[in-house]
Amino acid sequence: VCDAQYIHTQRLAERIDSGIIADCGSGMSPNIERIIELHPQAILLSPYENSGGYGKIEQLGIPLIECADYMETTPLGRAEWMKFYGMLYGRYDEAEKLFNETEHGYNSLKSAVDSIARRPKVMMDKKYGQAWYVPGVNSIVTHYLNDAGGANPFSVNENRSGSIALSPEQVLAGAQDADIWILRYNQADDMTLASLSADDAIYSQFEPWKRGVVYGCNTNYSHYYEEVPFHPHWLLNDLMRVIHPELSLTNPDWPHYFSIIK
Repeated sequence: VCDAQYIHTQRLAERIDSGIIADCGSGMSPNIERIIELHPQAILLSPYENSGGYGKIEQLGIPLIECADYMETTPLGRAEWMKFYGMLYGRYDEAEKLFNETEHGYNSLKSAVDSIARRPKVMMDKKYGQAWYVPGVNSIVTHYLNDAGGANPFSVNENRSGSIALSPEQVLAGAQDADIWILRYNQADDMTLASLSADDAIYSQFEPWKRGVVYGCNTNYSHYYEEVPFHPHWLLNDLMRVIHPELSLTNPDWPHYFSIIK
């Protein structure tokens, strides 16, 4: 594997530490000599648009398998890639069973908001550098919000499957009156409303900040990015709890990712 420092799943981390799973360095600049020593039958990697190829990796004569699950625009579309990986490892039947269970769990949750007319507006994340990336109308984040009974304040914007870069002022104009603010961040200490406004004064102008309905997931210790692609029902459950707390959802593990920022 590459980028081993980002792998927190205990079983995998233990195997990396013991050397059972080889650490091949950075994904952006892998240890080519180490990869050659391992004699792999194939290399699984993520394709990036307009990246210009894979450099030295594609010169090794080792089959490259492009894993584009992150490009899917629906939660279950991403999760279904587990069947592809199951096929690669000769465990398709097991993978199909796992996916069917995931699909059933997700759709069962989703059906709980089918008859709910009230769709609270949910703003996402915060600015990065000088830009604030909001989810496009066909993005996976918007699909999650819709399935959880919420609404994306920027769904009238461009018909994109990814994110749209806006200025903070544009986000304020479009989402100042949002009902809920959900953000993902990575830092040593948990965020507070005070630290959020200290980061940028514009944040305190949003209604969710004023009313104290800001929810956060600190990915510094949460396994959000490792778990969500193949467990979308876990995230949907969290979002539904945040957006529609009036629903009688029974799950002792909530909140799994998001908690109130005070």
